[in-house]
Amino acid sequence: MMRYSATLLILASLSLWAGAQSPKSRPRVDEQLKLFERNQVMIEKLIDGSLQISRSRDALSKSKAYEEILKEMQQEIKLAAAGQETSRLKELVTHLGTVLLQGLVPNLENARKSIAPGSQDEKALYAVKNSTGDVVNSVLKSIPENFEGKDARKKIQDARDFVDAVK
Repeated sequence: MMRYSATLLILASLSLWAGAQSPKSRPRVDEQLKLFERNQVMIEKLIDGSLQISRSRDALSKSKAYEEILKEMQQEIKLAAAGQETSRLKELVTHLGTVLLQGLVPNLENARKSIAPGSQDEKALYAVKNSTGDVVNSVLKSIPENFEGKDARKKIQDARDFVDAVK
């Protein structure tokens, strides 16, 4: 009986304590609208880029389209970092890593297999590769040292290594 009473008392105390905590403040309606508008512009650009990728017939063209998507994401990441929007930054960096690892890298690898050495396409391939490296390095520099998304940072560092490995 004593054990039951102690457990009940502890649970009641925890419930009161939790209830007394102030809920995390949600953005005001005008802030939510601003975030929605900013996301809407980015989403539209990402959709346009995705459509370009789907229309592309070869891996090099797809890689170029991914490059444009990465540049758009880079800008949004810089804005989130500058505005100290931690959760948005973490989400964007995670998505950037996914786009790199599941989108760009396989297309760069496929393009490398199908492009003749010394051709104009090879020069274009290396231009995309170098540009991607610049984007990733810029993103890594814009992420604060105390960034809580260490897994996301590692993901894009790994992706950069895969991009660098395309010879």
